[in-house]
Amino acid sequence: MIIEDDLDIAQAIMHYLKNENFSCIIMDNATTALSYLRLNVVDLILLDINLPDYDGFEVCKEIRKTSPVPVLVVTAQNEVENKVKALNLGADDYLVKPIDMHELLARMWTVLRRSGKINTNVENIKRTLKYDKNFKHFSINNKIIDLTPIEYKILFFLYVNNKTTLSKESIKKEAGIESSSRSLDFHIKNIKQKLKDDIKDTQFIKTIYGQGVRLEL
Repeated sequence: MIIEDDLDIAQAIMHYLKNENFSCIIMDNATTALSYLRLNVVDLILLDINLPDYDGFEVCKEIRKTSPVPVLVVTAQNEVENKVKALNLGADDYLVKPIDMHELLARMWTVLRRSGKINTNVENIKRTLKYDKNFKHFSINNKIIDLTPIEYKILFFLYVNNKTTLSKESIKKEAGIESSSRSLDFHIKNIKQKLKDDIKDTQFIKTIYGQGVRLEL
């Protein structure tokens, strides 16, 4: 549930989270949100402080009277005393606007893990590899993967040719590797370790004997 009276912000958050496979409902005031929560169950609440009828502190206080649902405060109020007040009233985390959607998602996963709503095995099954074209980095569930320049070139080449088996020679040429194929194998092994490709059924990079390497997303 997104409790936010600025519909532009609320809809932007909802659009982003829907792409991350979350189901969202928007409430633009506290009264409607609290009425809904008396009859329905949600897994997580994103709560603004500045609402038209009640402030978010009161909403958090009311929620905590009847429900342990995780509450992540998302607000423009960045004063320390407000953060302390929200946390003391039962909020699980506090994020200051303007927000970065990647950080919001990371904090949501953290709050959900702490609350027991998800576990490590469930998260691993849902792992998704993503590329940020603006900042030119790869991430899994919003955790940036620390790659060397050569590893980045290899993974990017595989990424733009997703599901296509590429010869080792073409990968070496693209990455600027002039030594033997063993050097490429070493880099690919390191990339797979960083992607945690040893986890059952979540292997991204596959080596096809006698043909080459491909990425499967």
